[in-house]
Amino acid sequence: RACREAGVEIFERTTATRIDSGGAALRVHTDGPAITCRQIVLATNVFPSLLRRNRLFTVPVYDYVLATEPLTDTQLDRIGWR
Repeated sequence: RACREAGVEIFERTTATRIDSGGAALRVHTDGPAITCRQIVLATNVFPSLLRRNRLFTVPVYDYVLATEPLTDTQLDRIGWR
């Protein structure tokens, strides 16, 4: 939500086939229409090693999920989620 509120466009399930850089803009060729942008975040799921030429620019991010019973308003306030 924070990204969208900051004006970020998210292209889920879009395969990037080529990235061209020229000047201040990047052009991402996809299996659909090309996308022109200033910056790119490549979300690779579990196969970042397939992008060997980008490995020096790849930062692994690990995500863990924890499920609990619903928190009370007091608990949400204490952890800063409200």
